[in-house]
Amino acid sequence: MFKATALLRRKSGMSVPDLVDHYESNHAVLAVKDVSSLKNYVRHYLTAFGNVEYGVSELPYDAITEIWFED
Repeated sequence: MFKATALLRRKSGMSVPDLVDHYESNHAVLAVKDVSSLKNYVRHYLTAFGNVEYGVSELPYDAITEIWFED
């Protein structure tokens, strides 16, 4: 098994809800449909909630995608 991890950032001017909607409606659908060797596909959408007190108002990435493939 092979695992790939991708750190994703939304386009400038795009909101996080728009990113989630676009990713789930387009990219996730294509990955599950068109990648035959795909074994597992997990998306984690990040938030800066709770980090403001540490001076972090925006994170460098908006999502982490984990993808597992057959060998």
